[in-house]
Amino acid sequence: AKWATQFDSYERLKLAVDEILDKLAFGVGAEDFERALQKLGEALGYSSARPDKEWKQGPDNLWCLQEGDYLLIECKSEVAVGRVEIHKDETGQMNNACAWFRNHYPGCEFARLMVIPTNKLGAGAAFNDEVGIVRNPELSKFVKHVRQFFQEFASMKLDDIAEDKIHGFLKAHKLTTDDIKSEYQKEIYAGTLR
Repeated sequence: AKWATQFDSYERLKLAVDEILDKLAFGVGAEDFERALQKLGEALGYSSARPDKEWKQGPDNLWCLQEGDYLLIECKSEVAVGRVEIHKDETGQMNNACAWFRNHYPGCEFARLMVIPTNKLGAGAAFNDEVGIVRNPELSKFVKHVRQFFQEFASMKLDDIAEDKIHGFLKAHKLTTDDIKSEYQKEIYAGTLR
């Protein structure tokens, strides 16, 4: 609600949402993709940061979903959509980001997502923790649901949106905190590639 009040019309809100969502696609440069993901976190009401950009350590994106509960995201938006496997250095980056998180947020819970077109591990690649993979189908579904969520605001006064209405829209479009942590990911496939 707070984010929406900065716009004087639904048309301006829609333009801002479209600008964010248009950058959440594979093939978009890392800087634009990660900045859009940070802005989306803020638009959905979360505290959102880019530790790797801001402090040169940690994950690409970090959302505080609620007190003591975070979403850590490593982004590989520049990886070719046809890539078959996740490389060893990419899993290493995620493992390092998880270690950084535990060091800086002791006792806090966190879900881990990697945005990359494949969920198959390559030779020597391994995650130390459970990591959900956001491939193109999951990313597209997420973007679609976010777009539909914000379309609900079209007939509302942006400076007076009831929290219960927003909560209902989040549930309807599968964007609750639990949905964000589980609905838009694929499990790792660690079988032999042929």
